Amino acid sequence: MDYNTLVASINRKKGEYEAVKNEKLKKEAELAALEKRLEVFDKARVFLLELSKKQRNSIKQLFEESISNALQYIIHDEDLYFEIEIAESRGSAEVNFYLKMVRDGKIVRIDLDDSQGDGYIDVISLAINTVMYLKGRNNCPLILDEPAKQLSEGYREAAGMYLQEISELFDFQIIMITNVEQLSNFGHAKYKVTRNGNSSKIKKIV
Repeated sequence: MDYNTLVASINRKKGEYEAVKNEKLKKEAELAALEKRLEVFDKARVFLLELSKKQRNSIKQLFEESISNALQYIIHDEDLYFEIEIAESRGSAEVNFYLKMVRDGKIVRIDLDDSQGDGYIDVISLAINTVMYLKGRNNCPLILDEPAKQLSEGYREAAGMYLQEISELFDFQIIMITNVEQLSNFGHAKYKVTRNGNSSKIKKIV
């Protein structure tokens, strides 16, 4: 193998390595984002289980209605519903979350623990965060970290409108960290944060 062929082979291998490394980083970021969203489900489970049986049924209905409304508002071209199943046996309870949709005239139920949900989980976790905040609200704002990040671009504006309308309806402040322009456009104030060495630089945009 001559020198030029060797260099070309090395460069090709480097390119293949970089492609694999970038794909690995992408998958790790997707997994971290999914795990973060699923943490919201765990918090909701704990919240429901800590309630008395009478309170649990009332809050269950509130969650189902509020989250179904959010799904239908944001993903407006599909017939979607959120369902909570609470199985009680011998003094203990187990909480499972499902997404119900109408497909070809039939109701399909998806276990959200077994599916990434094609962006549905983003909407559901956003709505769960909002409902739990409103149930225990105080003078603090609702802080959202990269909400609806995996949501399809066509639904992002609707997600921003949902957040704007619900904050105005219930009169509370939302502080949101996002790279999604369609969401940031709904903010009354917008700041860009960039890294400057070991510190952050903050610039007000609006």
